Amino acid sequence: PERIVTFGNGVETGRIRNRDDYSLGRPARLLYVGRLHAQKNLDTLLRAICLLADDPAHSLELRLVGDGPARAELVALAGRLGLDDQVTFCGQSDRVREELAAADIFVLPSQAEGLSNALLEAMAAALPVVVSDIPGNVDVIDHTHNGLLFRVGDPHDLAENLATLLDHETLRCRLGQTARQTVEEHFSLDSIAQHYVNLYEQVVRVTV
Repeated sequence: PERIVTFGNGVETGRIRNRDDYSLGRPARLLYVGRLHAQKNLDTLLRAICLLADDPAHSLELRLVGDGPARAELVALAGRLGLDDQVTFCGQSDRVREELAAADIFVLPSQAEGLSNALLEAMAAALPVVVSDIPGNVDVIDHTHNGLLFRVGDPHDLAENLATLLDHETLRCRLGQTARQTVEEHFSLDSIAQHYVNLYEQVVRVTV
């Protein structure tokens, strides 16, 4: 095991705009990007949105960018929860960067993940993120430092974390900017390439 070296995915940070405005839209826009699949635990996200929708202090919209086998089930659940006006199913899109730039908060509620490119791109866009407390996510997110973690499958905990971000602009700004810094330092293409260079140089020194 001590001979195994792991690297993360690389993100083109130079092509993703770093935001400087953390005022909320009207309504506030929450964003998910990824497959519509049971593994992504999006029913928990919809139930959390339902809890927030009952609070008049939180006017919000959830945009789900992506498609997959769970779409029909999720559309039906959104309807049963009375969320037709709050949830938009965007389908597949080649305008993810534009969606990131227009969003206020990024959410990844998965019950299982590797190292999510969607999460890294959201962090590169300096978005405050709320993600499930699972392996993969916790390899990137340090709770209250560069994002928020919630108990997987718990819509109440997710809703509380989202409400905290919706209510505190200073926190949104701090988490978003720290998220961007995390990606620039550890997951940019330049940093990942340098990790490979360092490894190759180390291997050459050992084998010569």
